[in-house]
Amino acid sequence: MKVLIVEDDRVLNKTMCKFLNKFGYETACAIRGLEGLELAKEEIPDLVILDLRLPDINGMDLIERLKKYVGEIIIITAHGDVADAVKATKLGVYNFLEKPVDLKVLINEVNRALETIKLKKEINELKKKLKKFPELIGDSRYIEQIKEKIELIAPKNIPVLITGESGTGKEIIAQSIHRFSNREKFIAVNCGAIPPDLFESELFGYEKGAFTGAEQSKPGKFELASKGTLFLDEIGELPKNMQVKLLRVLESKEVERIGSTKPIKIDIRVIAATNRDLKKMVENNEFREDLYFRLSVFQINAEPLRKHKEDIPLLVNYFIHRANEEFGTKIKGIEPDVLEILRKYDWPGNVRELKNVIYSMIAIAAGDVLDKTLLPRNIKESETLEYVNIPPGLPLEEIEKRYIYQTLKYTNNNKTQAARLLGISKMTLFSKLKKWENN
Repeated sequence: MKVLIVEDDRVLNKTMCKFLNKFGYETACAIRGLEGLELAKEEIPDLVILDLRLPDINGMDLIERLKKYVGEIIIITAHGDVADAVKATKLGVYNFLEKPVDLKVLINEVNRALETIKLKKEINELKKKLKKFPELIGDSRYIEQIKEKIELIAPKNIPVLITGESGTGKEIIAQSIHRFSNREKFIAVNCGAIPPDLFESELFGYEKGAFTGAEQSKPGKFELASKGTLFLDEIGELPKNMQVKLLRVLESKEVERIGSTKPIKIDIRVIAATNRDLKKMVENNEFREDLYFRLSVFQINAEPLRKHKEDIPLLVNYFIHRANEEFGTKIKGIEPDVLEILRKYDWPGNVRELKNVIYSMIAIAAGDVLDKTLLPRNIKESETLEYVNIPPGLPLEEIEKRYIYQTLKYTNNNKTQAARLLGISKMTLFSKLKKWENN
């Protein structure tokens, strides 16, 4: 920590400098005010100790000019100048000391001022982080690692593959990577939402008259994303014939519209995301290996919420704040026992499910605090999932049956979520249910 001392009493100046050096502080000393101002511009000290009365400049004027360059200011004043010292504190000065200066009081005030500076810096850093990552909410190690990876990879113009379950925030990660890059537009394409016969026209565009209904030329997503980022969500749903064409575009950096033979140069960065196991898809010949390697130069895994539950309180507060802004509601908070239930719940739908739960609770809330009565039924009942009533002597198949039906109740009859929680495939679950229904 740097301390600048501006004091025209040479003996006092030297005494304070030496004294602070003993406590490990780096010091710079000036006899005149303008000399101190120049040192402040060069050194940018954390703290200035300033005599209010200097021979070359008015102390109040100097305070105003110093504030641009320094963290905090402590002023030294003679006994008769206390009124001026009080006026100076209104200008933002940290504190004032009366002459003769008590060195013990001095070190205490310096320590306190520097602690305040340190705290301000930490708060500013936190604000910067929140500004940089407005939607990546949480203080877990996982969230910190995601932020570090984003800052590392964002400036590099290489493809990124984001993997993870549905609702884990893969698009938010992609948007954050784009925000930290120097690229212009962010164009998102949901590969799972485009009908197979429209893939080519959506991605590549077409010329007028290329097919029935093509009454005018239209650029595709590749062209629209040029000089920007193209986010291909649910890349695992891309048809095999389109995988070949995507690979060709990534390699050649050119596209051809349907109905044209003229290649168009493009400059895009591709970020892809999937909730599927692309490696297994490659093994099963469902996804091209060469395209997989091209897309996965750098990988980020978006973890499910159940693996970083410590972020739930911050996420809940964030969603309450957002809902209040969006809907004009005035929810003040959530009851502690409700928050505890939310922390224990497994969140098969991840952060997206948590957001929907908070929003639905706010929509039906009569008061200004979210209580247990507002919780969805499946979350209320989730506390009892692990306590399935199984009397001794039941056949193994009956035990399995009861547990599966209890899990379905827990997931509100969502068979995909139930299969994942049970550790079996959806087909196996359907097969068992069909068998029991027939019996």
